[in-house]
Amino acid sequence: MGQVLGPSLPARTQEEVRGGLQVVLESDPQFGFEEAKRKLQERPWLVDSYGKWLQRLKGPPHKCALIFADNSGVDVILGVFPFVRELLSRGTEVSVEGRMAGPLPSSRARWGWRRPGPLHVQVILACNSGPALNDVTYSESLIVAERIAAMDPIVRSALREGRLLLMQTGSSSPCLDLSRLDKGLAVLVRERGADLVVIEGMGRAVHTNYHAALRCESLKLAVIKNSWLAERLGGRLFSVIFKYEVPAE
Repeated sequence: MGQVLGPSLPARTQEEVRGGLQVVLESDPQFGFEEAKRKLQERPWLVDSYGKWLQRLKGPPHKCALIFADNSGVDVILGVFPFVRELLSRGTEVSVEGRMAGPLPSSRARWGWRRPGPLHVQVILACNSGPALNDVTYSESLIVAERIAAMDPIVRSALREGRLLLMQTGSSSPCLDLSRLDKGLAVLVRERGADLVVIEGMGRAVHTNYHAALRCESLKLAVIKNSWLAERLGGRLFSVIFKYEVPAE
């Protein structure tokens, strides 16, 4: 379903993702959020479809969005969940990716969660099933969603009404192989007819899916933290990728 920007998916690609992060941290052990903000490329970005995306937002809301999340911490709390909240506010019903089979975790039971009916549309936020680097996991997403729901009525009502669901990808990798997703997730996406796919992070959006041609609208978002990859794309370290694509007619 996607083409790898490099020789092969498993070994080399994952090592390049890890290597990029290691170079950044070793060059400055005190490197943190403020340092990262100062190094980010200013617009126009290396790949910059942001204006095109803003124009799209003036149109009707998406029916079903699938979001593959990347890092834990600030990234998911101040980046992903506000984006999910915005989609909910636009009228798109959201599913944050997690396994639907089996008994409900205590957090979902506390929200009064119920399975959506066949006519419900969703946004599916994909979190790893197991740990990889600093990526957010499904179990972490349950905790984060619960705490956000305690503060925010939009997220709380979406969880209670089954418009915001927590699901997992079946992966424990910093990359994303769209041909090896959790079966339950793949079936759900097919049933709901996703019309927007958001792939976040260098490993998932660039190393493994940069040239993936999807059948619906897509956003591929990343900051380049690998010098080899930055040069190959014609940029530099901390170049920004904001790639919005619409399928060919």
